[in-house]
Amino acid sequence: MKKILLFIIPLSLIAISCEEDVFETSPTDKFEEHGVWSSLDLVNPYVNEVYNGMGNWVTDGLALSSMTDDTYSMFNWAGGRTVAEMTLNENNSQQLGVNYNKGGTYSPDKDATLRTGKWGYMYYKIRGVNQIFANIDNVPGDPAVIDRLKGEMYFLRAYFYAQLANVFQEVPIITREYEISDDFLDITKSSYQEVTDFIVEQCDLAIELLPTTFPSGPGRATKGAAMALKAEQLLYAASPLANAGSYDMGKLDKARAAHEDIINLGIYSLYKPADYRNIFLDKANPEIIFAKYTNGDLMIDRENSMERDIAPAGTGGYTAYNPLQSLVDDFEVIDGATTFIPATWNGTTRTVTANPAYDDNDPYKNRDPRFYATILYNGAQRGTNGYVVDSWAGGKDSRQSTVSAWWNASWSSYYLRKFSNEASDAYGNNPQTDIMWIHYRLGEIYLNLAEILFELNQTDSNGRGALWYINEIRTRAGMPVFTTLDRETIRHERRIELVFEGNRFFDVRRWEIYDQAMKKGQYGLTLEKQTDGSFITQVTGVTNPDGTFDPRIYWWPIPQLEMEKNPKLGQTPGW
Repeated sequence: MKKILLFIIPLSLIAISCEEDVFETSPTDKFEEHGVWSSLDLVNPYVNEVYNGMGNWVTDGLALSSMTDDTYSMFNWAGGRTVAEMTLNENNSQQLGVNYNKGGTYSPDKDATLRTGKWGYMYYKIRGVNQIFANIDNVPGDPAVIDRLKGEMYFLRAYFYAQLANVFQEVPIITREYEISDDFLDITKSSYQEVTDFIVEQCDLAIELLPTTFPSGPGRATKGAAMALKAEQLLYAASPLANAGSYDMGKLDKARAAHEDIINLGIYSLYKPADYRNIFLDKANPEIIFAKYTNGDLMIDRENSMERDIAPAGTGGYTAYNPLQSLVDDFEVIDGATTFIPATWNGTTRTVTANPAYDDNDPYKNRDPRFYATILYNGAQRGTNGYVVDSWAGGKDSRQSTVSAWWNASWSSYYLRKFSNEASDAYGNNPQTDIMWIHYRLGEIYLNLAEILFELNQTDSNGRGALWYINEIRTRAGMPVFTTLDRETIRHERRIELVFEGNRFFDVRRWEIYDQAMKKGQYGLTLEKQTDGSFITQVTGVTNPDGTFDPRIYWWPIPQLEMEKNPKLGQTPGW
């Protein structure tokens, strides 16, 4: 019998460290069946491990950003570079969407070939949900607690299916507990709309059973979390990619109602910190609808090593993700009561504004305050100990550095600031910290609703239109408000406010502008320091500099290993 360590983690910090994943083999290989389901205390580790299937700052954030025009992935974690470089195919898609320690290509686990990237890992977690549903009614305990656990499982099953459907399009819906020895040849795929309907159904069941707030603190699903997942999926399903190139107004109206339901709960409010960056650091933030909290007491690689992994090379950091010049160019320059975009891209052609308020050799003045909270650039101060980023060619944070680990230095000259507490400059052997990764927040709901109301040409039930919601976000950010809106302005605001949170990957796909984003190529900035201390800048290619684009990557191919298990499954359309 295999040995397993189970850690009953405080519910406010949902993170498990086990010798083996509870759900990676049949539970009878770990416990006697009657023992597992004899107590809620034994069920709780199962529940915690299912929650572990929720994404983190890599899988649901920066890896997805690196599959767009936002960042470059230094180490190809979760397969980001595979998409950016247009080398994706069914033989390498097993590395997509999960960390190597969760079943990606580089997993040292002996069963890594069974966990084929996001596809395999999500179905492992779905199997865990189905196991709980198959047994939870036989567990003695408070019926109210059991109902709440069911609500959490409905939410998690909906989340896992959303993760699958929104990248693979057509996926099988499995709600019963399969055993390893079962024949999977009878399993067929459901359409994207059918999976969306299933996700909405699961969310509705969760909403009925979940509390408005969790009694022991944040980190577990609530009504608001299920409502946010439902609302997001309805928006995706109403978007052009799922509807032959245009919004479906009937579906969009359902998305409108679902988003208004969240606002009408009256329990979330737009957080207005002095520094936008604190939205992602303050665990008492009233804007948070649902977040994953990972404990820093145990080393859970890529789950709680973010502070080290995104920090500049000169601090001992790994610089795992490098912001790109095309993103930097989208942060507005403030010119009195008005703003303008400093440079635009048409394919790989970059055109710098003629506005004299902007100088491409001194580019970081008077930018959107969110720029300074989001990106570290040459000359930026990091933290409060006087550390200044030197990413000019030859500086301590450049790839030409002779005083720091140049191989961990940014290819683009830019580093991430958003999400980081900037508390440490030396990571040594203990890089882990407590990590809060926000999955749903009110700011995103506002931006979703702005898009929906604009496309419907409507106001909400309170008489507020798209302009009101956009200006609430801009006012919070310290930006001049708009007097009129168009589609591109709404999409631009969304890119800036939600940058690195994983949204842009889904947005450029569902809007069917993925080709426009990726044909920019991935470029950074080289800064040559002059004798007078000034800099001459030059835009240089990082990867895919010619902006090649394969339209098949709108959807991911199912890993070949999965296709070999069930040839009747059918590959993702287009592959």
